[in-house]
Amino acid sequence: MTQVTADESRTIDFGLRRDILSPMETLAQSVSTIAPTTTPAATIPLVCALAGNGTWLAYLLATTAVLLVALCIARYARHSSSPGSLYTYAAMTLPPWLGATVA
Repeated sequence: MTQVTADESRTIDFGLRRDILSPMETLAQSVSTIAPTTTPAATIPLVCALAGNGTWLAYLLATTAVLLVALCIARYARHSSSPGSLYTYAAMTLPPWLGATVA
């Protein structure tokens, strides 16, 4: 076991690293912690300010992906009313090894 001298113990820094997040990122994190329901409304302009012109494409692709996943889940839910997770739906239609991978 090694012993830490008094000088070495002063240089060890515990806690969060400083100057990692920009002020905008800190604001976004603070808003999301304080008011989770207003996060989507406040996050979109902050992301637009940070990401630039490609933001609309990223949001369009993400929205499309979320809607496609929701559509798949809704379709599976019509065929089964079991109170399971998404694994139940995957296990119904996929081979066992792939169902476990998807889960």
